[in-house]
Amino acid sequence: VTDAGGLTGLSTADNDTSDAAGNVTFSFNESTVGVSTVDLALNESAAVNTSVNVTVEAAAVDNVTIDSFEADPATAGDSLNITVNATDAFDNAAVNQTLQNVTVDAETDGEVRDAGDVTLSNDTGNATIEVPAGNLTTTGVQNITVDADDVSNDTQQLTVDPAQVTELSVADTSAPVD
Repeated sequence: VTDAGGLTGLSTADNDTSDAAGNVTFSFNESTVGVSTVDLALNESAAVNTSVNVTVEAAAVDNVTIDSFEADPATAGDSLNITVNATDAFDNAAVNQTLQNVTVDAETDGEVRDAGDVTLSNDTGNATIEVPAGNLTTTGVQNITVDADDVSNDTQQLTVDPAQVTELSVADTSAPVD
């Protein structure tokens, strides 16, 4: 057995014997996503050889982190898109998986996105989560936390600026001021 692709834990000196059906089993422990090539050959016969590709996919989502806010500072009352990255326990991008019951909490506004599932991209393990308009309303610096079932969460600071003035009222000035 020769490992041309870098699998972790595959012993290239294995001298395992075959079972009654002629099958030989090799084991390995790999934590890096990708495709590795393993060459198999019979020492007694150069004519008996083959190569196989071993594909290692990401494990289940273990961690979610906030990558960026669409607007920083954000504007009170506006919707806000948050880009998150999800990884497995080995720090591989958790591609083509779903985060379950994702919530977004703001330090002073509470839950600003109702729980719902979020599908991660097929190539990067990223997703965009929308906080609907009208939910993030308190100005100042807020800690924003993204959380999902069975994963570690992430908290980042976001500055929220006041919205533009849309109405101006003038107080009744006809009464005398003492």
